[in-house]
Amino acid sequence: MNKKTSARIIIGIVLVVAAVGVDWWQRGDALLTQSPFETEASEFQENIQDFVIENFGQPIDSGFTAPMYLQEFSGLAESDFDGVKTSEGKYEYLGGTLVFIRAQTKFEEAILEKGHKTLLKNLRSRLGNDLSVNEIVMRITNDAGTPLVSVGDVLGAMKVVSVAPFNSGQYSTDPKMMKIGPRNIRITLQGPIEITGAYSAVHSEIGFDGYCMLVSDVVSLARLPVLPVRGGPPDIRSYFCFRNAGRARQKLGEESRTVTVKIDNYELRAYPAEVVDWVDLVEVVGE
Repeated sequence: MNKKTSARIIIGIVLVVAAVGVDWWQRGDALLTQSPFETEASEFQENIQDFVIENFGQPIDSGFTAPMYLQEFSGLAESDFDGVKTSEGKYEYLGGTLVFIRAQTKFEEAILEKGHKTLLKNLRSRLGNDLSVNEIVMRITNDAGTPLVSVGDVLGAMKVVSVAPFNSGQYSTDPKMMKIGPRNIRITLQGPIEITGAYSAVHSEIGFDGYCMLVSDVVSLARLPVLPVRGGPPDIRSYFCFRNAGRARQKLGEESRTVTVKIDNYELRAYPAEVVDWVDLVEVVGE
């Protein structure tokens, strides 16, 4: 290697190091010159996302979306999300309804940093421009301490006899993932109730074998329990499987058809993964 080549290599290294140094300097300068509102917006985003994780669990398959925030912050309104941008789209409040523009996957609805800034601006416009971030978060979580559901409540036509977290440590030991919430709950209810629906024997490739029912009958749906949702309509359940599979197989067999059955001991479950509701088959009423 001659002297000219060595000199060129040294000069190239110096230029690369200088470029990296300028980049880091610019980033640091940007942080120092961040506006007060940008700082507040970052604080706001962190606070409401931490609240969701702490009280309802980490969203696994969708990110933080407007429907999620509306469900978990009773003080929010759909109009607060007008113009809020997401990773690949935005929300618009049109004709009294919140709509999402260009939604093809769940992650496209995930609200990012710019979207949280717009949300904070909209909230200040509605609640008061002089409110701090902490005051706004308190306003939109005004009933966060109210239990989602309690023993003795009636859901559908069944009475709640127990409420517990779906995950109490067997799936995750993260304290935030063990707290009761809309996505971590196991509710046991008693009836009995009579239900008409489409019965089928399920033998899947993933190893699930069960005897289940899909309910579309309006009268039957009204009897089934629903999961309460803060700030939105309840989560209507229309599918369950029989806990006493041997009895279901004996009484109903393998043929898919519409049947009327009496069920009891409904276990309503919710978790950030696919879970099934379970019931006891009491008797077959008719076919």
